Amino acid sequence: MARSTTGPTRVLHLVSSGGLYGAEQVILNLARSESALSYVGALYNAHSPHLEVIDEAKTMGVRTVVFSSKGRIDLGTIFQISRFLRKNAIDILHTHGYKSDIVGCFAAFLGRTKWVATNHVWHPMSGKLRLYESLDAFLLRFAKRIVAVSAEIREDLIATRVSPAKIRVIDNGIDIDRFKESRSTEILRAALGIRDHDVVVTMVGRLSPEKGHRVFLEAARTVSSSREHVRFLVVGDGPLAEELRADVTRLDLGDRVIFAGFRKEMPEIYALSDVMVNASSIEGLPMTILEAMASHVPVVAARTGGIPGVIRDNETGLLVDAQDVDALAIQIGSLVDDQGKRRRLATAAFEFVTMNHSFERMCAAYRQVYREVLDATG
Repeated sequence: MARSTTGPTRVLHLVSSGGLYGAEQVILNLARSESALSYVGALYNAHSPHLEVIDEAKTMGVRTVVFSSKGRIDLGTIFQISRFLRKNAIDILHTHGYKSDIVGCFAAFLGRTKWVATNHVWHPMSGKLRLYESLDAFLLRFAKRIVAVSAEIREDLIATRVSPAKIRVIDNGIDIDRFKESRSTEILRAALGIRDHDVVVTMVGRLSPEKGHRVFLEAARTVSSSREHVRFLVVGDGPLAEELRADVTRLDLGDRVIFAGFRKEMPEIYALSDVMVNASSIEGLPMTILEAMASHVPVVAARTGGIPGVIRDNETGLLVDAQDVDALAIQIGSLVDDQGKRRRLATAAFEFVTMNHSFERMCAAYRQVYREVLDATG
């Protein structure tokens, strides 16, 4: 089928997903924009069968497609995708993450489709992962445009010899209205065992090493040692779940730490939170921070990736160095003890995120990238 020359741009968003996290939220926000006719596509591997993004897209009424995959470089998957691109007259294949970049690069070539990629962040946690991300960096040179979600990621791309002329920095954006409205939290508090007078310090994210949950728990021990009314809420799932539960026992935190698992009712999670923490050592621009800011929850975060661009120390939140347990404990404690400070930072954060990180602003920037790609002659 020939490419569409009239009507909305036809886009396939492709991801190899580990759950419903930041990159997936970006995809869903872009896919529901009325400026393009979008499909959300996912690579399905029996060893990591995460199709939450597909389920969520379906509930939103977005078109979806699943491609089976036996590994990171599966020729069968590449041919599946290229056939889909041709059959559905896809104008742009938009990949998110190194796995989808690798298969998407070849599928776009075979399907004669323009290729755009978003680099949300690289996670070089092992030698094998570094190898795949090195291949990703090489293949990204052939994309028509590469979107970096922070200036720091742009510099990482340039350092791998990706042409600066191809890179566009687009900050993540969220649906402000979804988070700014007040929510009833009575049922959720009861389910989680949180008392009305508790101050709730929340950390949201995949339970994986780079997210800094161990730093968070060490800080929790210090903060809770002299404060009986503080509870620490861990939202998310991942490979470190059992180890972190063992850490809670080792640190004698008892019922101070609540593992809530993966949650879909995130506006309610933020509504019951008094402080939000991000302790990551590797980040792009976390959606969870933007969501907390839109929910009027003050943030304590590590100076990582694009975070200092939104959390301005003692203005829109508080910053600490990654892995600095003592500094994290001090800053969390300062917010637990000072409700006025929490309100001041939360108000400024809400104003900042509303002005700079709306869903509409992000989608408009991506529309411009699509126009550049489709208007280009080669």
